[in-house]
Amino acid sequence: MLIKSREQSMREYVSLIKGYAKSGTYFVRKISAQSLLPTMRFDEYVKEMHSCFTSLRESKLRQNEAHGLMIRINIFVHAYYRYQGIDHVISGRS
Repeated sequence: MLIKSREQSMREYVSLIKGYAKSGTYFVRKISAQSLLPTMRFDEYVKEMHSCFTSLRESKLRQNEAHGLMIRINIFVHAYYRYQGIDHVISGRS
């Protein structure tokens, strides 16, 4: 009987959630991106954004997948700056 480690289970879960970025439904792409935040440590946010930008450079992405990655970047950027206490810079509030 194989018992999965907690880390392996989380990697599988995160991979599954990231897969929904390709969905044809906008709401599913957005919820997918939002649900990743609590699964990652703050120091992983920048790595995730970098990974999204790297993926966006691929010319074979479908529009929904590219849009899902951009939604993820947007959500992670907002969360990053909110954590840093400078959320007014992005939202335009003074």
